Amino acid sequence: MCNDVDDLLRYLEDKKKHLQAIAEISIKQGETIKSGDIDGLSKYIEKRQQHIAHIDKLDDRFSTCLGDLDEYREKSDEYKEVYKVLLDIREIITGVYAKDQENKECLNVFIEKHKGKMRKINNGQKTYNAYKPNAPIQDGIFIDQKQ
Repeated sequence: MCNDVDDLLRYLEDKKKHLQAIAEISIKQGETIKSGDIDGLSKYIEKRQQHIAHIDKLDDRFSTCLGDLDEYREKSDEYKEVYKVLLDIREIITGVYAKDQENKECLNVFIEKHKGKMRKINNGQKTYNAYKPNAPIQDGIFIDQKQ
């Protein structure tokens, strides 16, 4: 847990570092979407998820510290520094959100552009499966003839 302001500042700086990494990844995601590199996009999504998981662990560990901030808000210059870092974090999160919205729009355009190709592939698969012979018969067949 955090015992003083320094612990809280270390936590916030670590969170800020991971958020900055997420912001950089969001920019790279946008570039890969525009280039049509879906495999690269998956790679960036995995990296981003690792940073998010680390932030979640930090938040769980320091959630009690953050709840006590309001009572110390005006008491100390150190806590003013904490609020400055919190404002920086808010700014980074706002930037990430804006970039994610832009990436979402680009991805929707990409999907719409390739939707026809995907539909043709799906129809081709259905046609192939309709005419493809089922599993070959391994055992003998007994046909009962009416008399």
